[in-house]
Amino acid sequence: MKRDVLIAAFASLSMIAAAAPAAAKAAQDGDQSAQSSMTTGASAKAEKKTCKTFNDTTSRMKSTRLCLTKAEWKKFEDTQK
Repeated sequence: MKRDVLIAAFASLSMIAAAAPAAAKAAQDGDQSAQSSMTTGASAKAEKKTCKTFNDTTSRMKSTRLCLTKAEWKKFEDTQK
């Protein structure tokens, strides 16, 4: 069980690290991407994040909360298989 939590934490951190270059490029694009995302209501719904809590088996009080979009959850679950 501890291994599953560690794998989940590692996978989430690797997704965050993989998203960093994309976030930097999006920051450079700035207003153009913000305006295009504001015009499409469907993209805002697709970007809604879902949070899940993973309990740490080494402690009763410790847990990890991970919030991802549907696409990121699908990728996360595929890496867990």
